[in-house]
Amino acid sequence: MEQNTKELRQMPEIQSIAVYLRSMEFKKKMFGGCETESVLDHFSAVSLQYEAIISAYLQQCVQQGRQIASMETYLAQLKQENAAYAEYQQTMSHWYNQQNQSVYYPYGAQALYG
Repeated sequence: MEQNTKELRQMPEIQSIAVYLRSMEFKKKMFGGCETESVLDHFSAVSLQYEAIISAYLQQCVQQGRQIASMETYLAQLKQENAAYAEYQQTMSHWYNQQNQSVYYPYGAQALYG
C-alpha cells in the first residue's frame, strides 16, 4: 500500500496538483478567515484535475480490459486448434501403424532391411 502511494505521488499529474495546492492562496475576509468563494474555487479546480486523471486511467483500464478479452479469445482459439491438431496426429499415427502391419513383403522383411 505504501509503495502504491509513493508511485502515485511520483506521477506528473499528481505532482502538478501538489504544486497547485502548495501555491494556492485564499482571499482573506476583512475580520479573519478566508472568503468562502475563494476556497470553493480552489477546491473545484483541484477536483476537476483529479477527475481528469481518474477519467484517463479508467479509459486505460477499459482499453486494457478489451485487449485482455481479445487475447483470451485468441488463446481459446489456439487451444482448440492445438487439440484438433493433436487429434489429427493421433489419427494419422493410428492409421500409419495399421498400414505398416498390413504390408505384404513378398520376399520377406529381411529382403528390404537386410
